[in-house]
Amino acid sequence: MASTCRGGIRPFGFEKDGMTIRESEAKIIRESAKSVLAGRTLAALTRELNEQGVQTSDRSGEWKYGALRDMLIRPRDAGLLARGLPGKSGQSYAYEEIGPASWEAIIPEHEWRAIVTMLTDPSRRNNQGNEKKWLGSVCTAAACRCLARTAPSARAEASSVRRPTEAQPSASTSAGTCSAARHPRTSRSGRSRPTSMCGM
Repeated sequence: MASTCRGGIRPFGFEKDGMTIRESEAKIIRESAKSVLAGRTLAALTRELNEQGVQTSDRSGEWKYGALRDMLIRPRDAGLLARGLPGKSGQSYAYEEIGPASWEAIIPEHEWRAIVTMLTDPSRRNNQGNEKKWLGSVCTAAACRCLARTAPSARAEASSVRRPTEAQPSASTSAGTCSAARHPRTSRSGRSRPTSMCGM
């Protein structure tokens, strides 16, 4: 069934006629498709495309998560003519495959269907949302708890400071005033004799 692009935004990977493949962009589609099948996330691929300076076919020129997803699940990549996109919410009409298109496929049909199954899985969105919430709340709280455990309290800091030891009395002081000092004492005979001061 023949069909050409009826105007509007040029589809990425194709020329303005909507049928001739633009190989430089088709290569990016193939690489992105293989990366998704290998388990890479659309967020990582979107970031890499923007960092590499790859331009989209619309006026913005910047890749977004939704734009990359829509490009990878569109039937024209597999050489199929269809109405709408598979598994995309918010469409005014239900998705419908019409049949083979007149242009060549950029990626094999079986690979495209595998990508559609992966990217339209509802659990994929829920898991990604929960992962972001977990990283944003629990991990941050855990980091706060670690800081609380490692930060010393005021009481711990106060107890860790050693008090200066009081001066200990010397042996001579504790023993009283007894020392080797002698005081002369006069005896009845008139002679002086040394007498200890201990016990006085």
